[in-house]
Amino acid sequence: MEVKYHKDYRHNYLILKSINTPASSYRCRMMTDNEIKGLLPCKERHINGEQLFYYEITSKQSLASFYECGGINMELLCRLFVQLKTTWDAMEGFLLEERYLVLQPEFVFMDAETKDFFFLYYPEEPEEDYLCRLLEFLTEKVDSEDNSAVDAVYKMMELAEKDQFVMDEIMQWFEQDYEEKDKTDKMIERSCEGRLEDTAQNAYEDPSMYRSPESYREECEEEISSMHPAAKISTGVLIGNLVAVLVAAIGCILVYLYFELGNREMICLCAAFMASLAVLAFCAVQLFCKKYFPKKRTREDDTVSKEYRQEKYAFRYSQEERNRQEPEVYGNTVFIPWTESCENKLYGMGKGNKNHIDLNHLPVTVGKLAGSVDMIINEPGISRRHVKFSRENGRICMTDLNSTNGTFKNGMRLLPNTSEILEPGDEIRLGKLKFIYR
Repeated sequence: MEVKYHKDYRHNYLILKSINTPASSYRCRMMTDNEIKGLLPCKERHINGEQLFYYEITSKQSLASFYECGGINMELLCRLFVQLKTTWDAMEGFLLEERYLVLQPEFVFMDAETKDFFFLYYPEEPEEDYLCRLLEFLTEKVDSEDNSAVDAVYKMMELAEKDQFVMDEIMQWFEQDYEEKDKTDKMIERSCEGRLEDTAQNAYEDPSMYRSPESYREECEEEISSMHPAAKISTGVLIGNLVAVLVAAIGCILVYLYFELGNREMICLCAAFMASLAVLAFCAVQLFCKKYFPKKRTREDDTVSKEYRQEKYAFRYSQEERNRQEPEVYGNTVFIPWTESCENKLYGMGKGNKNHIDLNHLPVTVGKLAGSVDMIINEPGISRRHVKFSRENGRICMTDLNSTNGTFKNGMRLLPNTSEILEPGDEIRLGKLKFIYR
């Protein structure tokens, strides 16, 4: 499919051309006139005699772009296929066939913040193996350390090759894990409330303060698992124990008031009364601890070790690839490309811009959503995932990632998901922030 992108004042669009589908067709009318859960919003336009479909992709990233370096785990697979099944169910209500969904990873979009997926419905003649490209991508980008994700992906691939892929059967692998995970996520979100914002601010002031949401999640899971035992006891049991102990304490008081007791009996009664008070206090603390309050983090807790930073920005090229980029020799003169002699950095320009972007270790994604980008710039005009810098054929390229306020090179705005080669001296603008490439 011939894909184009368009940016207007407030929205980004992916544009596909209609070939054989008239505007009056049922599929076209259902797609453009309704908001179907899970589908990208689509509008039909006629320009220069051509029928075009405008799919809104504002603030969304393609699956291929987001997981270019891999790392697809079981949690993402659960979310992807649960939402795919939900979208198929919603389409059935409009009598739309599922085979018209374009499931290539370049056309499956995800919200970087909520991790919700959106699918593209294209009312032209679909490909026969409409799931194969998606499964091939998942096979290549699956997290090799997540054994459950690896097993699920390869099993789905085997079923697809044997024409035995049935979504209802596949969903049985994910539904139970997804429901349990969803409950845990809600608990973790409450315990991690506000931390990502603190991370973004700290990382903006000091890059060494960067923490990914994954590290917060691991810590929160440990905190939740080590919570006070009261969190694991039902409220009914606690109230029952509290009432029983309270009755026992009152009984001890009544015995003391209405019976004459010797020294030995008095000691036993006092011991029983003190034990009742202790159990009573313990039950009260258990009830109070049912509402979990996360401990406050210190600044030292957010410091990332040098080893983590080095691993995060490790150079991704193998030794063989670096050897292939050695400069050519012409007689006694060695040609040294400017990319090896320049600093490969974007320096902030202007009084308020103190940000510098290092382009020596690529790819680097820039934005303000902690955990989804390599460098955080916490500015109002910067999108959650604003721009990506990568290396293609030895040249450094800049790609706009559907940013709201745009990415500019020498005053010219880049179209969404399009790339431009950087040259020394180029003036780069991200929103209102200006940089010079050296």
